[in-house]
Amino acid sequence: MLTAEHIEAIRLGRAPDPDAVAAAVAASEEAERTLRLGAGHVHRDDIAFAVDVDRFDFAMAVTRDPLGLRLDRVAP
Repeated sequence: MLTAEHIEAIRLGRAPDPDAVAAAVAASEEAERTLRLGAGHVHRDDIAFAVDVDRFDFAMAVTRDPLGLRLDRVAP
């Protein structure tokens, strides 16, 4: 929900604080629940990487192919 609100604010031309959004996402119940899945399902740094704004110079797009879901790098 927080990420959707952030995207909506950008879409409407508001200037949200990305650091505040990242901190709220990292502290969310969903992030905690994700990390509780454990090392067999989630790397302990996944949430930290997910909320590290502009850490990477690309995005990942999800598509469906015959084998299931696929992630592809998308450069700006």
